[in-house]
Amino acid sequence: MTAPEDTAMPQSVEEAGALLGAVIIGYGKGSFTTINPPKGIHSSFNVITPVPSSDLLGLLHTLRSLLRSAPKDTPLVAAPSLLAGVLMKLLGISSSLAASYGNPTTDYPSDVPPMLSTPIRRVWVQCVVLCHSLGEGLSGAQRINIFGFVRDMIILAGLNPRTARALGGTRIAALEVISGVLEDPKLSTQLASWAFDVAQLCQRALKSSGNGEPTYRIAAIQAACSVAVASRTAYMKTRSISGSGQFMLKGALEDKAIFELVKLLKIAVQDKFPEVRSAAARLACLIGPLAINVNVK
Repeated sequence: MTAPEDTAMPQSVEEAGALLGAVIIGYGKGSFTTINPPKGIHSSFNVITPVPSSDLLGLLHTLRSLLRSAPKDTPLVAAPSLLAGVLMKLLGISSSLAASYGNPTTDYPSDVPPMLSTPIRRVWVQCVVLCHSLGEGLSGAQRINIFGFVRDMIILAGLNPRTARALGGTRIAALEVISGVLEDPKLSTQLASWAFDVAQLCQRALKSSGNGEPTYRIAAIQAACSVAVASRTAYMKTRSISGSGQFMLKGALEDKAIFELVKLLKIAVQDKFPEVRSAAARLACLIGPLAINVNVK
């Protein structure tokens, strides 16, 4: 049975990108209807229709699925346009929507700033990483500048939280997407040289975020974990190492980057949130094999 034309799922990444772009253009401008519960039931059981942000989340899931099924042996020609024309626009929308989100004077609920929604942010990160990975190998004007992208994300992740660009969860999204590209098997060999820069960013992020809500600090430590993963992956790809030799990888991570990560650990283990300390424990396990021959004071 064939689905109606208006409800048919996109069959290609280009079609999914076009539909996603249309949703992004109208994001935050829709009107919502509140359906009150039966008499005698508390107003907290009100139902909003359509569900805010549901179209965006659904199309991001579809795009991720199509990207995952795309051929891996040839570069994806549509990757640069998907990044620049669709996915990266969500960062700007998120910070602009955050200023008015939750305003009590608004007559109807607005869409959630995309990067404040954990499901949307996580799927967005995966789509961005897939586009960079699948676009690897393009040449000329279509070539994706992965180093420029990481540099921009480092700047965004390190912004003062009170600035307009840092609103709406964009700093967390920047840290998570840095973590994603570092752990990608195809991109890690290129980005392992950024270990020191990302380690410095993570340490600054941990120092500047205070002791409140821990999501940003957790993202910073997870990005530091990705530094260790990328360095280990890049090191082992260029050497024939097997068995117990994988436990001690001398030289896989620069000494100065190791020192920055150890400083980060000393801060993280004192955090009052167990989620932050748990992420720090994972980081300690990851950098152990990379720091065995380093004299850390």
